[in-house]
Amino acid sequence: MSCIDVVPTVLDALGLTAYRERIEAASLLPLTRGTLADSGDWRDYVVSELDYSFRGARLALGRAPHECRGWMVRDARYKYVHRALGRLSSATVR
Repeated sequence: MSCIDVVPTVLDALGLTAYRERIEAASLLPLTRGTLADSGDWRDYVVSELDYSFRGARLALGRAPHECRGWMVRDARYKYVHRALGRLSSATVR
């Protein structure tokens, strides 16, 4: 599941069409109602992105905007996380 699935789920619940050319996610209703024919019909992985360059945490950490991004890919077995760290000071390397 992913946050991008919220819009198609709401549209599905309201009986409205989620046009594939505009919405790349999928409705969660078949999963919640047990009507999904096979679990293989669902996505194999999920991707997430974090950008905190515009938040106060960036200033508190003393980071440049390009150092405040992260990405994650998760499947049933593995989770890979990549963060843009930029420079490392001697205080952060142990």
